[in-house]
Amino acid sequence: WRDPDPLNKGETRNYLVCRWLSGDDFHHVSDTVKAYRPYPCPVLYTFTGNSFKLDNSLLPESEFTHQFTRDYYILEKKPEVKDGKYQFKIIEGIDNTYIDLIKLRLIDHPKGKEIGVLPNGEATLLNPSILPIQAIDNKGKDWKDSLLTEGGGYYYGKKGDHLDVKFDQEGDYLYLLKPPPKEEVEVSSESEGSTMLYTRMNGSNILFPYSGSVIRFLPQDSLCQIDCVRKAIRLPASQLIEKEASPVDLPEEVAKEDSVYYHLSPGDTLEFSFKAPSSKPHLTRSYCLEVVGYYTSVREKKSTEEGKRRKITYKNYIKPPSSIITGNLLLEVSSNERKEVKVEVIDRIGRIVRSKKVELNRGKSWIDLGKLTSGIYFVMVSSERSKTYKVTVIR
Repeated sequence: WRDPDPLNKGETRNYLVCRWLSGDDFHHVSDTVKAYRPYPCPVLYTFTGNSFKLDNSLLPESEFTHQFTRDYYILEKKPEVKDGKYQFKIIEGIDNTYIDLIKLRLIDHPKGKEIGVLPNGEATLLNPSILPIQAIDNKGKDWKDSLLTEGGGYYYGKKGDHLDVKFDQEGDYLYLLKPPPKEEVEVSSESEGSTMLYTRMNGSNILFPYSGSVIRFLPQDSLCQIDCVRKAIRLPASQLIEKEASPVDLPEEVAKEDSVYYHLSPGDTLEFSFKAPSSKPHLTRSYCLEVVGYYTSVREKKSTEEGKRRKITYKNYIKPPSSIITGNLLLEVSSNERKEVKVEVIDRIGRIVRSKKVELNRGKSWIDLGKLTSGIYFVMVSSERSKTYKVTVIR
């Protein structure tokens, strides 16, 4: 048995495993003692009235990219108000986490309705009512019955397999429920292109725009489990009342997005809270946490890191990882020393649409160049030398 309360400083706790027949009469006491291994990712705990309860993992995409990501997450646990505040903890087990921004969005909506969040952070009311009529894997097996229930059966696949799920109705989005363990699954379609879905520690809703009638799931890990698949219809946004919660105890490093990071080493805990304004009694409240940052393993070899720092490199990082940007243009810059660089964004006819000078610190940082309209741009970074990147923006 494992203590459900968060561990401190990455400690492990040992418990005797006991079995008994009835009452207080012990039938057997095992001599087996098991140690708990901390989670290999930043984990969110929500205060639910009596204690902090494990909610879910954060920044799941970083498990595969080890790079900057913007994570939007609808809380699984409903936070309870204490002293007029919503209280949270982020605990890092065995990795290094770097967080630039934490926001809490309060979304009031009609009772009995579900809330989803799109990859661009937009919250929406949805009705996940369109069921699959067929789910055939690469071996010809039909998994439809497993995908019709939540927790009543799972699709099992591995890298190299695929699962084609068919619907007979149109819908705005694809809505998924997945159980642990975390894995990476690619979803592809001839009409829609492809996107990468990253599951969390606990099964949670995954929502993204999709209008086709057949979608293919491509497992990328040695074991993939898919619990429930639905097409969802978007409901009127006029039924949503959204506002940003005011921070109370929030470290300066995560109060605004400025490439100044709060670092969580293995075993560290970050505690923070937001004001809890009142809500209308006829509405229910959902909570969307926005976290900007990434985490990376402490097991990386130092020699490799030092090799990367021998020369200054410039690299643009775009989310999603392609030439298409849906959010802000973010430039990843690594340097082996402090220095000033000039960054310019030039459109296809040669006009400079963004220009700024940035003081680089030693190591890695991200430069936010803001949102751009659709089109092709060139990003130039200049110091004693220059480097240019081509970027396509589609909105």
